[in-house]
Order: sequence, then structure tokens, then C-alpha cells
Amino acid sequence: MSTEWKTRPERSTLWVMRLYAWISLRAGRTAGRLLLPPICLYFLLFARQARRASRAYLTRILERPPGWRELCRHFFCFASVVHDRLFFAAGRFDRFEVSIEGEEHVRNALAKGRGLILLGAHFGSFEVLRAAVAAHGALPPLSVLMYLDNAAKSNRIFENARKQGVNVIPLGQPDSLLHAMECLHRGEMLGILGDRALGRDKIVSVPFLGGMANFPQAPWLLAGLAQAPVVLFFGTHEEKNRYAIRFEAFADGIEMPREQRAERCAQLAGRFAQGLEAQCRQSPYNWFNFYDFWKTPD
Repeated sequence: MSTEWKTRPERSTLWVMRLYAWISLRAGRTAGRLLLPPICLYFLLFARQARRASRAYLTRILERPPGWRELCRHFFCFASVVHDRLFFAAGRFDRFEVSIEGEEHVRNALAKGRGLILLGAHFGSFEVLRAAVAAHGALPPLSVLMYLDNAAKSNRIFENARKQGVNVIPLGQPDSLLHAMECLHRGEMLGILGDRALGRDKIVSVPFLGGMANFPQAPWLLAGLAQAPVVLFFGTHEEKNRYAIRFEAFADGIEMPREQRAERCAQLAGRFAQGLEAQCRQSPYNWFNFYDFWKTPD
């Protein structure tokens, strides 16, 4: 898998991010959104690699080359989700309409007493899940496995704004797996994004949007080790201030025979890719992997 996403530097500076966050939180979400179109235009014009990746993805999902309006829509959807992440982190949920579908899958999985892996992707908003869990006191705590180094400045802004404690387990640390396993053994929820791998992670190549793409084995190896149920999660940004959280049952537990690990991971990653592809086709502008995702160009 390409490690471009991990090594690509953030384009903005910390003081600009802080100023924009300060303006948005004090003047309000509507005022902050007024700055999104020029920000999107800047990235659309000058972030050549991201623009190329957006065009490649949209060509696959739309089954034709996208126009500039569609490229703008893709960038604007991403900018809107990132901007809203600031308000979710600050606990300002009253500004949004959030619908939840499939919550019974979460409760049924938690009832087994083995914790729960919530598997998502760089699709829509993951922060809306953390906000929903924080606002829903009946659910157990949620920890999130995240790679923080590639967006250290923006992550610092969100953490400064955060009003509720959400445990983040940094990926790539010697004790990351230990902390993840401890969460599951306590019967808690563990959030993972399953469509990117670190450079040293094992990968499998599976069909995705008409081509072969690489997905990490790590989520499946962890699930097999913990014997925890897996539920898919998608937090779709629909329009304006509306989000739709969708949970889909995936596995009550994953058997991972040592001699069949690669084959088993490929099967599971293929099923996950199919679920992600279905969501992308339903809401095509919500997938935010702005780098060369497919192994080889078609």
C-alpha cells in the first residue's frame, strides 16, 4: 500500500488553523462555513496530488471522468466534515441532525461480553461516532486507534477543543496492541479504520471499485486475536448539518487459523471492501483517501 498519505505534509500552518478554529467556535458554524469555498478552491488549484487522486476515484465511482463541479463537490464535502469535526469535538451536538440506523447490532455485540470492534473507513465522519457515544451514556467507553503523526497540527486543534474525554490509542507505538486488547477485555468498544495501512503492515489485495486495491490485515488479525465481534460503521455526511450513522453486523467472532491467515484476511478484507464500495456508491463524495489508492493504474 502506498505510504503517501503518511508522509505527505499538512499544507496549512498551526497559527492559521488556530485562527480559523477560534473564528468558527466563536462566530458559529454558519460563519465558519463561509470560508470553506475559498479554502476548497485553494486546495483544488494547488494540491495537485490530491486533485489527481480525487479525479481517479470519482472516475471509478461515477464511471466517467468528473468535471470541475464534481471535483469541487468532493473537496467541499471533505472540508465540511473536517470543519464539523471541530464542533463535535467541542460537544456542540445541538447544531446537527444525526440519525442512527442499526444500533441493535452494537447492543447485540456488546451483550456477548467480549468488547466490540467498530470498523470504519476514511468515509464521512468518524468524529460523529465519538460524539454520539459521548452523548449516549448507556454505552461503554470508546477508544480509537489512530495514526496521529501525519496530521499532528490539526489533531492538536481538535484535542484542544475537545470537551469530553475520548481515549485515543496512537498507532505505530510498541504498546498500541496491548492497549487495544485491554479495552476489548474490559468489554469496551474499539474503533479502527480499515482502509489504510502503515508502511510495515501486512496487506492483502482485493477488488474495490473495478480494480485491485490493498487493504491492511491488521484489523482482522486483531479481531482474531481478541475474538471480539466486529460491526461496520459509516458516518455519512448527507447535507448541510445532517449526518447518518449506519451500523452493519459483520462477524460475531473471527477464527484465524495460523496456517490460513493470509487467505482468511483476504476473505474478510474482500467483504469489508464490498461494504465500503456499497456506501461509496450510495454517497460518492464521502470517501476521503486523497492519494493513489489503487495498486496499479488501469
